Amino acid sequence: VGTYSRGMMQRICLAQALVNDPDLVILDEPTSGLDPIGRMEVRSIISALRDRGKTVLFSSHELSEVELMCDHLAILVRGKVVASGKAADLVRPGQSLENYFMKVVAEARP
Repeated sequence: VGTYSRGMMQRICLAQALVNDPDLVILDEPTSGLDPIGRMEVRSIISALRDRGKTVLFSSHELSEVELMCDHLAILVRGKVVASGKAADLVRPGQSLENYFMKVVAEARP
């Protein structure tokens, strides 16, 4: 396994997280290191979990992935939640999540 690519390791870790069919799945950067097809497959798996009533906690610095996948989001600055809620309630129409994120983080820092 140590010789596998980053993308293959991501797939193995996802399989390990899901093998026991948990009600809560915590994923840290689940699409990191994946090619576009792999990213789409992981998003499909996450959507299927959500559709089955599973709770998926998704941590990512890739805000485009967050925009595609998350119904609710929380932004942390120095370990404290500075914004949270439904993405549609936080980010105005026409505003990107990245712009919203940068504004919130700038306001939260001393």
